Order: sequence, then C-alpha cells, then structure tokens
Amino acid sequence: MISICALVLLLLARPFRHSLDNLFAACVQLMLCLCFTAALAIKLCDWDSDDFNCSAAHSMCYTLIGFRASWQAALVVVGGSFAVLILVLSLSAWQTLASQPNPVIRLRSTGEIPTLFLGKGHHFHLF
Repeated sequence: MISICALVLLLLARPFRHSLDNLFAACVQLMLCLCFTAALAIKLCDWDSDDFNCSAAHSMCYTLIGFRASWQAALVVVGGSFAVLILVLSLSAWQTLASQPNPVIRLRSTGEIPTLFLGKGHHFHLF
C-alpha cells in the first residue's frame, strides 16, 4: 500500500523539473509495486500447491489470479520486468538521440551566439 501511495503522490506532485525524469521515477515506483504484487501472487500459488486436498480448478491461486502454478506467476513477473527494462532503456536512448547541444547563452536582440573576445593574458571567459 505504501508503494502504491508513493506512486500516486509521485504522479500528482511531479517533483522533478523535466517530464522524462518524472516518467523514469514513475517507472521505478511502478516496477516496485509490480514486484510486491508478484511476490504476493507467487507466495499464494506456493501456499496453494502445498495443499494436497485442493484441486487445480478450485485453488485460491487460480480463482484470484488465474494461474495454476507459481512458475506461471514467476514467468509473468520476469516478462514484466523485461518489458519495463526495455521501456526505460528505450526512453534513455530516445532522450540521448533527441537532445541537441544548444548553446545556453544567446543575445536577446538577435538570438545569435555572442562573440566573446579574450583580452591579453586571459585564457577563459566567465561564461
């Protein structure tokens, strides 16, 4: 519940300046929520498999989650983890490729890069 509340607060507050940073943080919180939910699902399926009197069609794991065994739940968790990993890597690659090296300082009147001359004995500008 705490992870879900943290995810909701993160999505509402948007604490980071850049929207992509907020998206990365939301992906991390979502993955944390999915891992906790998956751990509960795997534990429930393991608990059901220890009960020999319960048939597969009437097991609690199959009724609540839809899996007949814990390995099926684990497979979904691994697939979801790889999907979120691919999403984060593709967002990182997109941000790297889409970013352009723009000079920060421009003249207001013309929008051009200012020409800064160095005096004798000086090796760098403040900018």
